[in-house]
Amino acid sequence: MYERTIASDHRIYEVTLGSKSVIKDLLSVDDLVDYNTFVHQNKRNDGDHGELQRDAYKRIVVDGYILCPSSTMFVSTSINGAEEPVDAGVQFTSPVAFWLDKTYVRGSGTAYLRVFFS
Repeated sequence: MYERTIASDHRIYEVTLGSKSVIKDLLSVDDLVDYNTFVHQNKRNDGDHGELQRDAYKRIVVDGYILCPSSTMFVSTSINGAEEPVDAGVQFTSPVAFWLDKTYVRGSGTAYLRVFFS
């Protein structure tokens, strides 16, 4: 799947799982600042990509996954909704725009979040 994702940039964040919360809320203060620079500031082309991009554009989250290598995670689309178990070491992929704001997760241990930006 990710071999075919076309994104302008990506980031990997380390988060700590706990009680059920929106994935974005798991980001540290510094990581949230980094994330927000992608989605709230215009990206300048500066000729890096020729005519493929406008001179300035807003990035959005276009794809990504969360992975907990040490324990099962539970993923949901609402705070009180059904949960999908995701085995340890399995990527939970989400090709949904702004999925960090729309996906809830709970579990224990460290997880890794990879986010693809337009």
